[in-house]
Amino acid sequence: MKTQQGATLIISLIILLVLALISVAGIRAVVLEERMVGNQRDVQLAFQAAEAALEHAEQTVKSFSTTPLASDYDWLYNRQDATPLWQQVNWQDPDAVADYGGPALGQLSQQPKHVAELLMTVSANDSLEVGAVDDSQQLYRITTRATGQSDNAVVIIQSIYRQ
Repeated sequence: MKTQQGATLIISLIILLVLALISVAGIRAVVLEERMVGNQRDVQLAFQAAEAALEHAEQTVKSFSTTPLASDYDWLYNRQDATPLWQQVNWQDPDAVADYGGPALGQLSQQPKHVAELLMTVSANDSLEVGAVDDSQQLYRITTRATGQSDNAVVIIQSIYRQ
């Protein structure tokens, strides 16, 4: 009678261990990819909300018939210094920024917010002729900030709007 050495059992266990390690690595890769897709979706949702808020803010500025006083709107500022307003403003302070007032945007952790700065007044007509029509226009920097489903995805976009 031949005695058994058990080499087949050991080799089978090693192969099984290698297959288990490959499976665990594959599962971890799938979980990581799922997280990345979720984060990308969150950023896209925040970007779309910021674009909607920017369009709403531009329409509000477009409705100004004259240059408004900054005191008339909490979210409208006159440019004071070289530091951009969007870097200084407290985005959580409802007295410093305006909430998005357009159609409802679902699935956001908070509604988008915006501020506007009156940068300067420019004139398309530099004529000194007596009786020349003054067709000066104002340049506004409008900044919006939006979040996605979580507060981790934050998007800030700007436009310069000529009124």
